[in-house]
Amino acid sequence: MSEVLQNSISSRDGQTFVFDTIDKVKITFESQIANRQNVKNRSADERKDLLNSLIHDIKKYRAKIEDALFKDLKKHSIEAGYSEIFPTLSELRNISRNIRKWMKSKPVDNSLIFLGSKSKILLEPMGNCLIITPWNYPFYLSITHLAACLASGNVAILKTSEHTPNVTKVIKEILSGIFKENEVAVIFTDAQVSTEITKLPFDHIHFTGSSYVGKQIMKSASNNLTSVTLELGGKSPVIIDENYPIKDCVKQIGWGKFLNAGQTCIAPDYILVQKSKKDELIEKLSKYLKDSFGDNPTESEFLTGIVNKSHFKRIENLLQEAISNGNQVVFGGDMDESRLSIGPTLIMMNSSATIMEEEIFGPLLPIIVYDHIEDAIKFINKKPKPLAMYLFCNDKKWINKVLLNTSSGGVCINDTMVQFVQTYLPMGGVNNSGIGKSHGYFGFKEFSNERAVVKSYIRGGITWPFQFPYTSLKKNILEILIKYF
Repeated sequence: MSEVLQNSISSRDGQTFVFDTIDKVKITFESQIANRQNVKNRSADERKDLLNSLIHDIKKYRAKIEDALFKDLKKHSIEAGYSEIFPTLSELRNISRNIRKWMKSKPVDNSLIFLGSKSKILLEPMGNCLIITPWNYPFYLSITHLAACLASGNVAILKTSEHTPNVTKVIKEILSGIFKENEVAVIFTDAQVSTEITKLPFDHIHFTGSSYVGKQIMKSASNNLTSVTLELGGKSPVIIDENYPIKDCVKQIGWGKFLNAGQTCIAPDYILVQKSKKDELIEKLSKYLKDSFGDNPTESEFLTGIVNKSHFKRIENLLQEAISNGNQVVFGGDMDESRLSIGPTLIMMNSSATIMEEEIFGPLLPIIVYDHIEDAIKFINKKPKPLAMYLFCNDKKWINKVLLNTSSGGVCINDTMVQFVQTYLPMGGVNNSGIGKSHGYFGFKEFSNERAVVKSYIRGGITWPFQFPYTSLKKNILEILIKYF
């Protein structure tokens, strides 16, 4: 994909798409500010109706969504279905079912000193929100985060990726049939305009992407004291217990890593395997990959493409640098730049390389051996906290040892990736891998302000013991409070 004009971009399939200007974005921004109170006042039933309309239209547009995902990323229709369309609908249905309950104020307990009053937490909308989504799961990540935002009663500008213009076109078509631009607007901009957008005084910014860009967005947001949710990434490890059967984990690892050609923020980024199981792992995982993608994987209909030439070159350079540093390709290594396709590749790591310092975001999977589980834990803890961690083990003590001595956004045991589509679990990172949570109620809450409300039923207020003038009675009450409360 390459730029053809200063204000446009050429897609993977050769179409030209024109970018929105910053002036257009600012006009939309002002219109949403003027309308945010109206949207905030919508009832639970009104919000639910809009979500149900969205569910209906996603099913109606399913073929167009699948076609757009193929044009932008060469995603197989089945992969598009289970990695983009199904989890989107599942998330929307969960929100729709529960929105009335989530919108209700939540009473909190009173201590004795608050006798005569009631306290509650009211979740109110943030206001006007900016949602920035990436190219790797362009439909799912756009619609699910938008749904949480709208369910919370906000207006939203959805900034989709310039690398997936066909998907953006379909998203805009779906949303424009349900929402006016002063409540939901889809914008399509280049990197320069995107940077300017984050400087606008939004009430909340939700960003999914790289840690590097996340830091830049957080800096821009800080000038307006705008709150942020950052779904980032990192090097998510797989640890295989030496007593866990290799045959029982290769499919989960192979699927989790090479789904979407490894272009997944929670994809396994490297494997830690006990040295006595290394050869068996390589043998069985290689067979699974060959059985899945054939002798010419870059031509396989089941392998998603690399998003563009720039990203292709980045992955190619990571591999070449790893090889030049003495690391060994033990399976794969196939590349076809004309197709923007890289075959599944396993790398036996014998020395340091850049591939072990940055998130790969591609179909390269390093393998590292360890002697004892303590060594694997130390290796993980030398790196920033990852977004995900995958453990293959049936020993509770082993699992608890790893959990207690490491940190990550999420954990999946004896499988991969499924924690991401469990709508009743929070999705998010920790420190370098993210700030804040998404999914279901956690996403609803992320786009809301937890407003504390206290109501006194005592004439003169429950603060009467502290009010002027100060007397000996009030001093005695203070002493009791200090001693017992």
